[in-house]
Amino acid sequence: MRRHRYLFGGLSLMYLAFAYLQLNDPDPALWVTLYLVPAAVMAWAATAREMPRWLPAGLALAYVALALWWWPARFDGLTGPMNPGTTVEEGRESLGLLIAALGLGAAAWLRSYRRAAIPAPAWTGKR
Repeated sequence: MRRHRYLFGGLSLMYLAFAYLQLNDPDPALWVTLYLVPAAVMAWAATAREMPRWLPAGLALAYVALALWWWPARFDGLTGPMNPGTTVEEGRESLGLLIAALGLGAAAWLRSYRRAAIPAPAWTGKR
């Protein structure tokens, strides 16, 4: 829908900023990619072009599954120092994946999905 264009555009910019912040991570290729994917989907949702509902919905489910898989067995919080032996980094990474899943879920829920009109066959005489 047009009224959600700014929401999706803002989310796209936010995920681009998240991707930029991951450039100093020990494994930047993984995390930059994991944030660029929802940034691209949000940019697509911000346009007036058609987008299949299953794409953001499927990605949202995948990101929730990744967040649960990445969640540490022992949670040390999100604000402490990232010392060896703590699980602060894994908790932050899981939270980032959940934020991405929320945005993708919002795109699946709020995006306007109009079916393209399929023209009737010429032999029917209907237009």
